[in-house]
This record gives sequence, structure tokens and C-alpha cells, in this order.
Amino acid sequence: MIAWLIFGVLQVIAAIHVLWAFGVYWPANSAKQLAAMVAGVQKPKAMPPAALTIFIAGCFSVMGTVALWEAGRIDILWLAGVQGKIAPVLAVIFIGRGVLTYLPFGPLTKACEPFRTFDRKAFAPLCICLGVSFLSIVINA
Repeated sequence: MIAWLIFGVLQVIAAIHVLWAFGVYWPANSAKQLAAMVAGVQKPKAMPPAALTIFIAGCFSVMGTVALWEAGRIDILWLAGVQGKIAPVLAVIFIGRGVLTYLPFGPLTKACEPFRTFDRKAFAPLCICLGVSFLSIVINA
């Protein structure tokens, strides 16, 4: 069940990134406002390039698929040799990213508003939840 939740959440995040790559500004009203909201860039000129945004969407989609694979819900035979090794790495990455938000030092301390608020209230807690969820897959595998 947890693997399916991770998969669903990460597929939604991936889909949102694809929409952004194709010029949809939700939940903002412009590319500049969206960049400040989701990237935390001071005085943004625009969103990151579409190719980069689609690459990030692909990464989220793959991570969701990894959750299903690591939990034994799907088979990826050609990766069988590394099964059980990817979920712990993703757990550390997600938990680390979430915790980084609350530290008084590091790259996220330079982020602008409204990103900082979104990060503290939504992005970081979601990252920590995803990391703990990946960790539960590792523990229960």
C-alpha cells in the first residue's frame, strides 16, 4: 500500500512538472511568479528550461516506479542485481532534502519567498514523508 501511495504522489508531481514544461503556470499566474514559488530564485526571469523540467519529471516518475519495484509489486528483471539498494538511497535523499529546509545553514537559506513558506509548510514535510515511506519499504522488504 505504501509503495502505491509513493508511486501515486510522485506521478502527480511528475505530471505537474510536465505541465510546467509546456507553459502551464499553475498555481501561479506567470512564469516569473511560478519560478519564485517553486524554485525560490531571487528575481527570476523565467522558469528553468523545458528540457530540464521534463528531465526532473522523468526522475520523479522513475522514483515512483522504483517504490513499486523495491516493494515487490512489479518486476524489473534487468535491475535485479541492485534491488534493495536503491530505496535506501532514495530514503536518505528525501529525508535529507526535507531536513535541509529547517537547518539554519545550507543552500535553501538563500531561497526567496514565497518558496521559503511553501518549502517549510509543504515541500519539506512531503519530502520527509516520502523518505520515511521509502525507509518503510526497506524495513518491510
